[in-house]
Amino acid sequence: MRVTQDWSFFYHTLAMIGWLRRLTGASRGDRGTRSRKPQQADDGPRDRAGADYYLQPRRTVSQVFDEFYARNPQRTPFGIHRLCEAGAASLENDEDLRAVCDRIAKHCNMDPISPTLRKSLGNDRLLAYLRWHAANDIDEEQYRDGRSIIELVRRFEKDTSQP
Repeated sequence: MRVTQDWSFFYHTLAMIGWLRRLTGASRGDRGTRSRKPQQADDGPRDRAGADYYLQPRRTVSQVFDEFYARNPQRTPFGIHRLCEAGAASLENDEDLRAVCDRIAKHCNMDPISPTLRKSLGNDRLLAYLRWHAANDIDEEQYRDGRSIIELVRRFEKDTSQP
């Protein structure tokens, strides 16, 4: 077997491992251990504002932006999904989310949140929506047009309204 100086094999192997982890839903911290979250009865929407964001350490604006930009150096039509992947649901408040979106708009020439969603929710409820979105694993297909986004906003308002 010939040893080469090319690191591409090593890089592609690591990329494949990361892809398999994302495919199976394992996070970096799992590494074959049990989940730290106790099993709960599924009796409706999880936590009303988001599922596991409270288990994750709080993220900073820089951390979320760096993760988003590393995964999406070019424009993407699924900004909400990419923000969730970057850990935006564990930001401290709505101002931090606005700061992340402003930095993404400046550096990536795109707004990760669709105008329909911004208009429907306003800036003060976007973080709660992002946490709800992360908790309910909304598919990319459900963001196909403005009408489906408005339907998601109605579903969010129904799930998060107080009985």
